[in-house]
Amino acid sequence: KKPHRKNARTKFIYKNGIMVKVTQDLITTIKPDDCVTLNSNTSVPFVAKILETYETHDGEKMIKCQWYYRPGDLQPRSLQSSSHPNELFLSNLTDTNYIGSILGKVRVLTQETDGDVVRGPFFCRSSYDPKTRSLRPISQQRAYMSSSTTPSKKKKMKKKKKKTKKNKSSISG
Repeated sequence: KKPHRKNARTKFIYKNGIMVKVTQDLITTIKPDDCVTLNSNTSVPFVAKILETYETHDGEKMIKCQWYYRPGDLQPRSLQSSSHPNELFLSNLTDTNYIGSILGKVRVLTQETDGDVVRGPFFCRSSYDPKTRSLRPISQQRAYMSSSTTPSKKKKMKKKKKKTKKNKSSISG
C-alpha cells in the first residue's frame, strides 16, 4: 500500500505500519502503538512505544516514539527501590529514530509479570515525568501499552456484539 501523504515536502505516513528487517531471518511489521526495543550501544536496549511510522522526502524510514524509563533511570534514586527489574515507566518524552535502530518488538503489559530485562515481557503501571522527577499511576483506560487487543478495540467489539444481538432480537420478534 502507498503511504498516506501528510505533507509532500516533509514525510509520508505509514498508518498500517512499515516492514522492518530485525535479523537476517526475521522481518516484521512495526505500526503505531507497538512497543519495541532500540539499540542503546549497551547490553540493555531502550524500550519505546511507536507513535508514528513514516518515510522522509529523502526516502529515510523513520519512527516517532515515546520513551519508557527503566528502574535504574529514575531520579531520585529513592524511586528505584520499590520497582521490579522488568518494570517500565512511560514518560512524556518523544523522539524520532531511524527504523534501523529497532532490535525487535516487545510486549508491555499492565499487570506485573516476570520476564527477561532485555527481551521482556515488561510491565508498566506508572508514568514518569523527568522534569518533576515524579511517578504517577496510569489509569487502566490509558494503560493499554502493547497487546493484540487494546481496550478501545475491546469496547468496539462489545458494541458490535450488542448491536448484533439487538438486530437478531428485532428480526425474531
